[in-house]
Amino acid sequence: TIPARLDYHGDRLVQADAAPETHAIQKAIDDCGAGRTVELKIAGGHNAVLSGALSLRAGVVLVIDDGVHLVASNDPKDYDKTAGSCGLSNKSGGGCKPLISAVRADHSGLMGEGVIEGRGDQKLKGIPLTWWEMHDQLHGNVPHNIPWLIGTDSTNDFTLYGITLRNAPNFNVFLAGGDGITIWGVKIDAPWNSPNTDGIDPSGCTNVTITRSYIRNGDDNVAIKAPKGRPAEH
Repeated sequence: TIPARLDYHGDRLVQADAAPETHAIQKAIDDCGAGRTVELKIAGGHNAVLSGALSLRAGVVLVIDDGVHLVASNDPKDYDKTAGSCGLSNKSGGGCKPLISAVRADHSGLMGEGVIEGRGDQKLKGIPLTWWEMHDQLHGNVPHNIPWLIGTDSTNDFTLYGITLRNAPNFNVFLAGGDGITIWGVKIDAPWNSPNTDGIDPSGCTNVTITRSYIRNGDDNVAIKAPKGRPAEH
């Protein structure tokens, strides 16, 4: 269990200079046995947990309790794939880890009635821009180094249930490959003019169910993709 130590009110983190708890949450996930859960919960009247990029493990589920806000760090460095790679508007792209990733992490998932706050509309640390403003600096079909909220890769039997995703910096959910993906009871919300905030994008996946969910955003609601050599089936 990870207790909330911060406060999120009025669409803002009250403790603006708080340090993310990425290491503590990741250690809990790493130490969790298959078939078990890491739970983020309200504690002592606090309702928020601040984090950078996290990686799920096989068989481990992250639960965000009702009333809890998992708040995405506003520091691009917390999503770097390599030093300084996230937050740069250049033509290379792909420089950011998602807030929550599942890479070859079969039987994992993200569940609960809580909220993930992407903060795509809020100013970044050390950069006088928001994620959305950074995107709009480069126009046309060019890559951007802006993180997704959830990204999976070659993960089978992945479940996303009950969570609310709000104001994603970029894509909300991108699923690369994987067999047996279930998404239900999910709410995705971002303004109509938020750039490239796709809702759910299954890419080269098979046996995918998306049901009983609400998606309102600034781009595709559900976009089924089939890259070369990776057909989208069932």
